[in-house]
Amino acid sequence: MLGISSGGPIAIAYAARHPERLSRLILYGGYARGWRNRELDRPHQEELEWFNDLQRVSTSSENAVKMREASSQAVNC
Repeated sequence: MLGISSGGPIAIAYAARHPERLSRLILYGGYARGWRNRELDRPHQEELEWFNDLQRVSTSSENAVKMREASSQAVNC
């Protein structure tokens, strides 16, 4: 399984719950704690705007909400 960026915490949670289904876990540019569970030094306004724009053109509203909730609440497994 490959977890990139905000897919990292989701991949970590999946691997923790279903280790028998994975042979390898690759994490790239991700994090183990969602933004609601960590302190940020400063708001990343430009990055957030870019990501929001990308989501608008690449996924449905329903999937964007599900992904945002999953990645924001992720905590160390």
